[in-house]
Parts: sequence; C-alpha cells; structure tokens
Amino acid sequence: MTDSWKILSWDFVLDNNNNANLIGFFNPTSNLLQLLQVNNNTLFVTLSDTSSDKLDNKSFTAIFDKKTDSDQYSLCLKGVPFSSDLKSGKFCLMPSYVNKSLSKTDDTLNDDDTDDDVHTVDDVHTDDTDDDNKNAKDTSGMNLTQLGLVGGILATGTILCIFGARYMLSRN
Repeated sequence: MTDSWKILSWDFVLDNNNNANLIGFFNPTSNLLQLLQVNNNTLFVTLSDTSSDKLDNKSFTAIFDKKTDSDQYSLCLKGVPFSSDLKSGKFCLMPSYVNKSLSKTDDTLNDDDTDDDVHTVDDVHTDDTDDDNKNAKDTSGMNLTQLGLVGGILATGTILCIFGARYMLSRN
C-alpha cells in the first residue's frame, strides 16, 4: 500500500566515534516530506534490492535530512556499517510504525483512492477546527524528561530510606 523510493546513491557519514553509518540519497515526494515533518524526520523503513543480504528485506530506523544545494534527501541508518558494494536499492515505509499520520479531509480520501498517497495502517481523519484533535498528544509512553524526573524521585526516595534506616539503627 505504501510507495517505495529508489536510492540513487550510497555513501557514509561518520558519527562522534568515527563509525561509518550508511546513508542513501533519493528524491522524495511531497507526501513523504509532509510525513517526515510530522514525524520529526525519523521513520521506520524496509530496504530492498540493495544487493546486500544484511540489508534486503530488513527494517531500520532512518533519520532523514535534506541534501545541501540539492532537491535530494538522505536517509541515515545509524549503526548500519557502510559497504562499498552497494550500488542501488529502494526503501518503503513501515506504515504500522509511523509515529503520526498525515491529516486528511474526508473528501480527499475515499474507497477508490488510486493516487500514490502514503497512508498509515489506521488512516486518521483530522479537522483543524476540532479542539480535541488539535490538543491531542501521543500518550503511549514517557519522554526523556519524564523518565528522568521519575528516576530522580526514585533515587531520592531510596537514599532517604537508607539514611533513615541508618539513623534509626544508630539511635539504638
């Protein structure tokens, strides 16, 4: 159901530890660009036709970015080492793992939809005037700040219990 995009060339980019992470260049569609915008330029992709058994039909988290002085975009696969024998390939999105779906109006999406739009498994219809959808947040997990606060509270409570127990034992 999702489109695929042809990888025009492969290269690598060095991370902070001088590891070569695989990067592919492609021409995006406007639908993909919208989907990248609402998903913070990070999507799950499945690669195919890469001539590499380590990559073909495997899924990866890809970080997308616009190539400087070009209309092309890149997808970076962190933790995937570069191989010089890669010449082509294509990728498609894993729709069940897209973080947020594109907004669609009811009149632009129907059963005989034959255009090349990218849809998630559960196409979501939103209306910008609907306050519930405007203020809706993904509550499926905690963000890093929330996890840090919970961890700090748990650590503080543990330390207070240890010192309290030591104090009580030293009084006897």
